[in-house]
Amino acid sequence: MRTIGIKIIFSIFLLGLSFLQAQNMFAQLKERTTNLFLEELNLERSELEITFNRVPKNLEKYKNSSVKVYSQKRIVKPGTQAVWAQFSRSGKTVKKLPLNITVTVIKDVVVAGERINRGRAFSYNNLLLERRRLGKDWDRYFFKKEDVLGAESKQLIKKGVLLTRRMVIEPQLVHSGQQVNIQIRSGNLTISTKGTAKQNGAKDDEIKLRLDKTGKIIRGVVASKNLVIVLQE
Repeated sequence: MRTIGIKIIFSIFLLGLSFLQAQNMFAQLKERTTNLFLEELNLERSELEITFNRVPKNLEKYKNSSVKVYSQKRIVKPGTQAVWAQFSRSGKTVKKLPLNITVTVIKDVVVAGERINRGRAFSYNNLLLERRRLGKDWDRYFFKKEDVLGAESKQLIKKGVLLTRRMVIEPQLVHSGQQVNIQIRSGNLTISTKGTAKQNGAKDDEIKLRLDKTGKIIRGVVASKNLVIVLQE
């Protein structure tokens, strides 16, 4: 009976040791995976959350191995995905295991602090920063108010909506239906006249114009607020 008791105790000890070794390897895997995404996404540790959806079994087998975690994707992004763990001994690969994980970015994101109509300029007064959890499309958002100040809304944006790059356009120096100053340049000759813009335009945009005197439709390049340049050969 004493021998059986010793065997049971020894078995429990081995199971405990195996469990600790597996836990240690999992900690290494998590650390390597975290470092991979911190480097690729250029984030602070507090801005990243990684969840292992399935933990590989029998990790204790690789207790004496070095571990490398890598992605097969050319561009690494957050979201649910698979990365690979490579276990090596003496410079030789002994095993590769897929790791199913979910990566979440946690950052302050620019949101509409109020209803913002189309064509309205963004300012400190109509923008807020809110902490949000982001997935694979995290890089389409803005993380600083300064990144959109002075730009204009391309569409109606409701209060609390996260601003994306598709919602933002450069400041429109000319608006459709607006009367503008037109300079028609040909060599050293410049003729100043007026017309009506048929399109919105930011600096250096080419837009359609209607000359007030003749009604003729021409094209010109937006030079500054309410000024369009027409170049003729």
